[in-house]
Amino acid sequence: MPWSAITLSDGNIAPAIAFGSASRRSPGAENKSVDHLLGALGSGFKHLDTAQQYGNESDVGQAIRESKLARDEIFITTKWSDGSMPARQACEASLKALGVKYIDLYVIHHTWTCNGDIAGAWRQMEEIKEAGLASSIGLSAFGLDEVEEVLKSCQNKPAVNMIMLHPNLLTQTRSLLDLMAKHKIVPGGYSSLKPLWDEEAGTEVRQVAKELSSCRMKKRSCDGGRPSCANCLSTNEQCLIPPPGRFRRQGSTDRQSNAPSSSVSPSPRSDKLQADIARLKEHTARIEERLQRVEGGAFEGSQLEALAEDFVLGMHDRGNENDHSLVLNGEFQTFVSPGGLSDTSGAKYRLTVDESGNVTYHGVTGLNQGQDVPVSPSQSLGHPGDAVPVFPIRSFADTISQNQTLAPIFKALATSRHISVAPELGDALLNAFHCYEVFEITDQASFLRDMVLGGPCYSELLLMVLYASASRMIDGLTEEQKLSQGDLFIKLAKAYLYKEMEGPSKITTIQALLLLSSRECALGEISQGWNHAGLAFRIIQDLGIHHNPEFVLGVSDLSLEEQANRDRVFWAAFIWDKALSLALGREPTLPPRLGADPSTIPVFTNDEEPWIPYFVNPLNCPPSLQGYVYPHSSRSTAFRLIARLCIIVHDIIMGLYSTDRRGNVSHIREAFVTKTRRRLDGLWNDIPAHMKTGLDQPSPPPHIFMFLIFFHASSILLHRPTVNPLDIANASGPARICLEHSIAATGQAVRFGRTFGDYMRYLPRYSWFVAASFDIVLLDSNVASIQEAALDRLTVWLKTMGKNLLRAPSITRSVQHISSRVYEVLAKNLVLAQSPFNGQITYVLPTATTRGASSAFARYSVDGKRVIRLLRPSAD
Repeated sequence: MPWSAITLSDGNIAPAIAFGSASRRSPGAENKSVDHLLGALGSGFKHLDTAQQYGNESDVGQAIRESKLARDEIFITTKWSDGSMPARQACEASLKALGVKYIDLYVIHHTWTCNGDIAGAWRQMEEIKEAGLASSIGLSAFGLDEVEEVLKSCQNKPAVNMIMLHPNLLTQTRSLLDLMAKHKIVPGGYSSLKPLWDEEAGTEVRQVAKELSSCRMKKRSCDGGRPSCANCLSTNEQCLIPPPGRFRRQGSTDRQSNAPSSSVSPSPRSDKLQADIARLKEHTARIEERLQRVEGGAFEGSQLEALAEDFVLGMHDRGNENDHSLVLNGEFQTFVSPGGLSDTSGAKYRLTVDESGNVTYHGVTGLNQGQDVPVSPSQSLGHPGDAVPVFPIRSFADTISQNQTLAPIFKALATSRHISVAPELGDALLNAFHCYEVFEITDQASFLRDMVLGGPCYSELLLMVLYASASRMIDGLTEEQKLSQGDLFIKLAKAYLYKEMEGPSKITTIQALLLLSSRECALGEISQGWNHAGLAFRIIQDLGIHHNPEFVLGVSDLSLEEQANRDRVFWAAFIWDKALSLALGREPTLPPRLGADPSTIPVFTNDEEPWIPYFVNPLNCPPSLQGYVYPHSSRSTAFRLIARLCIIVHDIIMGLYSTDRRGNVSHIREAFVTKTRRRLDGLWNDIPAHMKTGLDQPSPPPHIFMFLIFFHASSILLHRPTVNPLDIANASGPARICLEHSIAATGQAVRFGRTFGDYMRYLPRYSWFVAASFDIVLLDSNVASIQEAALDRLTVWLKTMGKNLLRAPSITRSVQHISSRVYEVLAKNLVLAQSPFNGQITYVLPTATTRGASSAFARYSVDGKRVIRLLRPSAD
C-alpha cells in the first residue's frame, strides 16, 4: 500500500499511514492477531502502531519476524502507557517484547502517564532518544496547555502529537493545531475517517455533512436518471436535481441548472430542507437585529464574544448582496455589511457573475455586465475606510496552515481518487511532480484537498497533465519509457481539454495549459507549445487575472484563497511567457501588472521546511543525492525572486531587443543598461545568503538553481548589445561583465549536473545556451587564456546538451549552432586549435529532429600537429 511519507522535525521519515494494532469494538477488530498484522504487512503497510497498554507488543514483534522484512523497512510506533514504571524501563520492556534494538517513534501515551510532572516525563523521553533507544519521540492526547508545558523546558521538541483529528473537532483543536504547526509538531490523527454524521457530532454538523454528500455536489454530471450514487444509497435517499438558482462552484460545467423543479417529486428530504431554510430565515432576522445593535455600539467586547459563540452553523447563498447573510465556516464568522458593494475610485473593470455562477470581468463598455461578485465568507466587514470588524476574520495564512495540517489526511484519501493509473503510481507521480516543480503553478495541499472534496483547485485535465509532466521526473523508468508514458497521459489530457473548453474559463485550465506548453516546447513541438501558452494567456484575460487586483472592482470580494490562486497563476504565466519569448526570439505576450509587486505574492508553502529529493524506490537514488537535505526549501522566496527578475527581463526585451528599439543610439542604450544593472544588483542583494552557496558545495534544489542561472543569463542579455569588438579583444568593459556571468552560469550548471544529473529544464537550458553563445564570441578575444577557458566551457556545454537530446529534442538546433560556430572559429584559428585546451569536444548531431531518430557522433579533436577533422553524421 503506497502511502506517502512525512518528514518529522528531527529529520526522520515516517510512513503517513500506520496500521493500528489496538482492539476495537467494530466487528472483526475486537483484537488484532499475528495473522492480522501479517496481512497488513503483506498488503504494503510499513508502519505498525502498538503500545504498552495494548498488551500485544510481542505479537507485533512476531509478525515482523515472520514477515521476513528487514528492520529498516518497517517503522514501529509504540507508547509508554504505565506511569508507575519509569520511561526507560518501559521502553526497554517494549524493545524486548518487540524483539528490536530501537523504536522508530516512542510516545507518551496519556497525560496521566506523567503523574502530574509533564516536564520530568518529557526529560525521561529525551534521555531515551539520547541513548539511541528511540529515533523520534512524541506525545499522544496532549492538549494545548500540556503541549505548551512540554515546550517550556524541552531540549528536543516532540516530533508528533497524536490527537483525534476530525472535521467535527477542528474548531476545538484549532489553537492546538496552530501551536503544533508553529513548532513543526506533526499531528498524528486517529478517528480521522469517522463519519461526519456520527451521532457524536453536533446536529448542525450532521445536517451540513448530509447536504454536502448530495450527489449533485459530488457527481456533477448526474441528471437524476442515472443509478443512484453511493452517498444517496448509503443514506437511503433519492438522487435529486437541485432547484434552479442553487449555488454552484465557480467553473461548473453543469448545463442542467435550469431544469424545472417539477421534474423531481417532493421527498421527505426536500421537505426537511425547506423547513431548515425557514428556520434560517428566522435566525437571519435575529442576526440583523443584533447587527444593528452592534453597529449602534450596544455591545461591549465580552458581550461580542458571547454573541459570536451564540451563532450556529449557517448556510451561504449567492443571493442579493444587500442581504445581511450569516456566513459561518465552522471556525470563523463574518457579516456582509448592509449597503452592498461600493465603486472603487477609478476602477475601469469589474468582476461579474453570469447566470450560471461563473466569474468573468467586463470593462465600462461591456455589453453584458452581469451581477457583482458576492462577498466571500473569508472577507472582512465593510470597506477599507470602515471601522475594524467586530469579529475576527481568518487570514490566508490561517487557510494555508489548515491545508498543511490536514495535508497528510487528504493525501491518504486522494489515493483512491486517481484516474487511469494504479493508486501507487498515481501517488508516486504527484509526489514527484510537487517535489521537483519549478514554476510553482500548483499547490500540493490545496490540489489534494480538492481532489478529495471536488473543489475548484482540482480538475481531471490538470491531473492528467500533472501525470504527464511527472513522467519525466519519476525514477525507475528508461528515457524511452518516460516519453511513452507521458505521451499516453497527454492523449487523455487533450480529450479532457476538449471537454473543458466547452465550459467556462477556470484557473485549473490555465494551469494545465501552462504545463502542457512547457512539455511540448521541451520536446521540440514549438507551435503546439506556443499556441497552448497563448490559450492560457487568453483565459487569464477572460478572467481578468492580468489586471492588478487593486484596479478591478469585485476581486476583493472573492475568498482569500481565490485571490491568492489568481495572483499565483498570473505570475507563473508571466514567468513562462518570458521564458518562451526569449527562447523563441519573440516579444512577450503578457505585460507586467501595472503597479504590482511580486514580493507580495502569497506564501503557499513553509520556506523553512527542508527540501528532500523524492524517489519511488530509494535504491534508485544516485550517490550524489544520498542523504541530501537542503535545509530551507525557499519555494515561495525563489518564486517571488524569479517573478521580480522577469519584470526586469521584460524591460530588457522591450528596451533592447524589440523591433522599434534596436535602432536606439548608443547613449540611450547605455543609459538603459546602467539603470537596469542597478535593478539587477538590487535583486541580487535581496537573495538570501543560503541560496548563494559556493560552487564547491552541492547544488541547491532545481527551483533555486533555475533562478540563479536565469539571473546570470539575464545579466548577459542586458550587457551584450553594448559590447564592441575592442571589448571582446581585450575582455574588458561590458564583455568582462558578460564573461563573469558566463563563468558563473557554467559553474552553476556543472554543480547541478554533479548533484542531480545532466538533465535540465527548458529555462535553465536556455539560460546556459545564452552563456555558451557569448563564449563563442570570446573565442575571438586576443587573450589566449580567455579563449581557452571559453573553449573549455563550450566543451562542457556540448557534452551535457548532447546527453539531453533524447529528453529535449528542442535543443537540437542549439547544439548544431554552437558546434558549427566552434568549428568555424577553430578552422580559422589553428593556434587555438592546437593549444592544450584540455582535450576534446564531443557533441551529438541527430540525423532527424523527431524523437527516437538515430544519432551519429561528430568529434573535434586536437592531437599535437593534427588538423581538426569533422566526422559527418551518417545519412541513414
